[in-house]
Amino acid sequence: MAAVTESPALRADASNAASERAPSARVESRASYSAIAAFLLAAVVYVVWVQGAHLPLGGDSESLGTYAAWITGVCTAAAFAVSFVVTTRRGRLAWRRELPLAKRIVDAVVLTIAIAAVSALSIEAIANVFQQGFQGLTIDPYGGAVLAGAAAAIFAYVSSLLGSRTTAVNVAMLATLVLFMGTLASMLTSPDDRWWELHFSQLGNQSGSSSAVAFNGALILTGLVIVVFSDYAAREAAQGLARRRADDGGFWTIRRRARTIAWLLVAAGLLMCVAGLVHDQVNTAVHVGAASGMVVAFGLLGIFTLAAVPQLPGSFLVLTVLTLAGIVVSAILWIPVGYLNLTGVEFVSAGLLFTWFTVYARTLSAYAQGEAEPGAEASASAER
Repeated sequence: MAAVTESPALRADASNAASERAPSARVESRASYSAIAAFLLAAVVYVVWVQGAHLPLGGDSESLGTYAAWITGVCTAAAFAVSFVVTTRRGRLAWRRELPLAKRIVDAVVLTIAIAAVSALSIEAIANVFQQGFQGLTIDPYGGAVLAGAAAAIFAYVSSLLGSRTTAVNVAMLATLVLFMGTLASMLTSPDDRWWELHFSQLGNQSGSSSAVAFNGALILTGLVIVVFSDYAAREAAQGLARRRADDGGFWTIRRRARTIAWLLVAAGLLMCVAGLVHDQVNTAVHVGAASGMVVAFGLLGIFTLAAVPQLPGSFLVLTVLTLAGIVVSAILWIPVGYLNLTGVEFVSAGLLFTWFTVYARTLSAYAQGEAEPGAEASASAER
């Protein structure tokens, strides 16, 4: 059987990947300047925007949290976009140049919107929580400017670092955060206090409400980030397979295995987008079918990865089996046992699935950088 040797291109790719993860004085400096600029811009914009009003911390559209969330979202998007573009032009993500230009542009836009959404939703959620502890408190324009500036500075700093180190793990964590923060924001603003007696999709059924926008938007944006993640996952898988000389000349070449992983992730992401675009009240069959299909796509991804990617850690197999078993058990506890309602099943399933998804990204990243396990090559040679 033919074996694929580690080429100079692969070694260069591995070197670039290592540099993407390594700390850099230039990266830290750019992040610090982004934070300073965000603080000054947010403070000035806030003072001008509120026009002297004393605002509560949260709980209202006219609140410090709402204004700070919008300002922080813009500052975060700018910091991430600048850092991502600069990093790409300096060759840190050279492998992405092989992708079509339109795909690279769409990916950059999706990631920018996602990081902005997470930061804005986080600020608003934090403000609402603090408002519960400071009932009746209002903040003067200058105190609010300092708080808004601090929030923008913190998130701009973090987003600048993420833009400089956009790895498979970071993209997967971003997808998880978008879904979590969007769902949390939807729950906090839902006009139906008893939505949980039905299912999570009820959050997206309240047409015209900010709750529906947050929930459906989170589903769509999370799906798009998963589609972006597919390229990163395929690259990590291909790099790890090449390091282990896994191309035996048969049908399942390294390229085909990596592309299959990518397409399964694209399918999962697009199905999640459909679930967000077609909410339950519009067409129940399409909504439920898309959500169920997304779970099936993730299940197939796990099974295919275990079958087609050799020398993965045994812990990943255990986690995959436990995740699938947990989803099945939660469904049984709904029907026929009746211990959980549908909301409980969805909560357990989504929690397990996206925990597995995050570990999946970390496992592929470690697989791409690690060497073959001791004795693996000798065993493979004996089999040949």
